Amino acid sequence: MPLIRSGGVTALATTATRRSRHLPDLPTMQEFLPGFAADWTYAICSRAGVEPAILRRIEDGARQAISSTAVTETMARLGFEPAFEAGDSFDQAVDADIRRWNAILARDRAERRVPPISP
Repeated sequence: MPLIRSGGVTALATTATRRSRHLPDLPTMQEFLPGFAADWTYAICSRAGVEPAILRRIEDGARQAISSTAVTETMARLGFEPAFEAGDSFDQAVDADIRRWNAILARDRAERRVPPISP
């Protein structure tokens, strides 16, 4: 973000599904290529089977951090738009992303006639 604002780099578009509130005049790729979207997700994850009380403590800490002025201002300077999401809605968003990218990769492999990667 600092390089864009200083003129050191020219931004052509954002890959997010909506325009950035930090650069509202910057179009999205979707405006040029309908259906294109590559939103970023950062998450705190744990192994399966962690006790619910521990998960709640981690979730509460993350929610508190993301709502602090210092964190949101720092993230805003870097161009991030922090949001907190947890539980089923987060799981559904990740699952939808996995399905979308798997479909894109499958289509690309078919077009290039590249065999899928085996485990």
